[in-house]
Amino acid sequence: IKNGEVKLYVEGYNTITDGTSYVYDDVDKEEPNAAIFSKDDLTLKGAGTLIVNANFNDGINCNDDLKISSGTLDVTAVDDGLVGNESIEVNGGNITVKSQGDCLKATEEDDDKKGDIQIDGGTLDLTSDNDDGMSAYRLVEINDGTLIISAKSQGIKSDNEVFINGGVIEVTECKEGIEAKSVNLIGGSFIGYASDDVLNATMGERTESNDGSEIIISGGTHSLSASNGGSVDSNGT
Repeated sequence: IKNGEVKLYVEGYNTITDGTSYVYDDVDKEEPNAAIFSKDDLTLKGAGTLIVNANFNDGINCNDDLKISSGTLDVTAVDDGLVGNESIEVNGGNITVKSQGDCLKATEEDDDKKGDIQIDGGTLDLTSDNDDGMSAYRLVEINDGTLIISAKSQGIKSDNEVFINGGVIEVTECKEGIEAKSVNLIGGSFIGYASDDVLNATMGERTESNDGSEIIISGGTHSLSASNGGSVDSNGT
C-alpha cells in the first residue's frame, strides 16, 4: 500500500496469517516485510478484533507513522511485533504482542524529531522472547494506559529519552527495566523486576567518569527490584 495515509477499520473477528517465506519482484527492497505492511502512515481503528500471525518477519510494519486508536489487536511474530519507522502512537484499544524481536519498535535515526513511541491510553500486554518490550531511537513517552511487559533484554529502551508521565506500568521480567540516556519518572506507577538494573541511564558504554546520562525522579509511585544489579543505576547524574 502506498501514496497516502492508510486507515484500517476493524469490525467483527478477523485473522491475517502469512507464510514463512516471501517472493520479491525487487530483491534489493525486500518489501513487504510484514503480514500487514504500508509504505506510508497506517491507522488502526474500529471495535472489532484483529489477530495477526506473522510467520516470516514482522507482524505490522509501516514506513511512516503507526497509530492505534481502538479495538482488540493480537499479534504473534517471529521478529518484531509492531513497527512504525517514524513513530508509534497508541491512544486506546487492547493490544497483545508476542514476538521474538521487539514488541514495539520505532526505528528512524536520520530525523531528530522522529523515532518515537507514545502511549496515551489502552491496555498493552507485551512479551518479547529475545529482545525489548519497547525500543525507540529518540523517545518513549507514556502518559496513560496500562502496560504489562516481559522481555528478554530491556523492558523499555530508548537511545535518547524515556518519560513516564502517567499510566500503570509493570515490567515483570527483563534484564533492564528502563534504559536510556535520560530516564525521567514524573508521574504514574512503575513496577519493575530486573535481573540487572531496573533503571539504567547510560550513553552506551561503561565509563569510570560521568558520561552525561541522567535519571530524574520527580513524582509518581514506583517499586524497583533488582536481583543482580542496581535498582537505580546511572553512569551520569
